[in-house]
Amino acid sequence: MIIDLIQNRQDNEKNYNAKIFYNNVMQYYDIFSEIVSPIATALDSGEEEDIKIELIKYIINNDYNLKFINYILKVKWLNN
Repeated sequence: MIIDLIQNRQDNEKNYNAKIFYNNVMQYYDIFSEIVSPIATALDSGEEEDIKIELIKYIINNDYNLKFINYILKVKWLNN
């Protein structure tokens, strides 16, 4: 799920590629469209802040560890 992508990025910071992250997010779209749709929309047409907002909402709405919020805010998602 998306949480795994966030955690993988955190664990492999130097290997992050925005296009690969986007493609991996989109692989979940058909199965979890309700969850992925806001994130996909932000990645498609939003700016950095929009992506961060949607990723944070995802963390909160799915009761994941809030420590991920600090990481989401710390990094850029559109640029390598």
